[in-house]
Amino acid sequence: MIIGKKRLTIAAFLVMAVTNSHAEQTSTKIYKYQRNGIPSFSDVQPAQGPFEIVRNDCYACKTRSTVDWQTTPLYRKPYAQQVKREAQKYHVNEALVRAIIHAESHFKADAVSKAGAVGLMQLMPKTAAQLGVVDSFNADQNIAGGTKHLAHLMKKFKGKITLIAAAYNAGEGAVAKYKGIPPYPETRVYVERVTTLYQRYLNTI
Repeated sequence: MIIGKKRLTIAAFLVMAVTNSHAEQTSTKIYKYQRNGIPSFSDVQPAQGPFEIVRNDCYACKTRSTVDWQTTPLYRKPYAQQVKREAQKYHVNEALVRAIIHAESHFKADAVSKAGAVGLMQLMPKTAAQLGVVDSFNADQNIAGGTKHLAHLMKKFKGKITLIAAAYNAGEGAVAKYKGIPPYPETRVYVERVTTLYQRYLNTI
């Protein structure tokens, strides 16, 4: 990554970014490009060579989203084998895994948030490490880690989808502190949208 005139490695970028809250992601653009054959990320548009803009904000977290969550197209086929395998392994409904992936990254495996969350299920570096995920850009590992985390949240919150979604977005501590869904605008819309997506995916499985 490059900030000003400084170039940082992906790891350094993520460590620096993790100081921000996952629930405080902004809409700053992150550019992905190749530098000497190595994937690099920057918040400054590269002057030369091809690049792509990677979404850095939680897809379902925008308080003023124009998406109609009742009708927006669902993604039933992408990563079907991985989702089914991990859902069965950790006893998590496939609909919930798909709803979280949809809400977090819109099924983009290379998504990187300004807060440092990575991949399909937007795992924070510390969480990924605790879950045994070595490469969060790897779809198999990311889905395995994210689903394992969902299984933990399901057990902790006794399967209540709204609290599971709230904890995934704002953290278990915030849910415990407020004894329910935290009063954060982003978290409240996130919970509502994940619940909607969950119900819609549930009806297609």
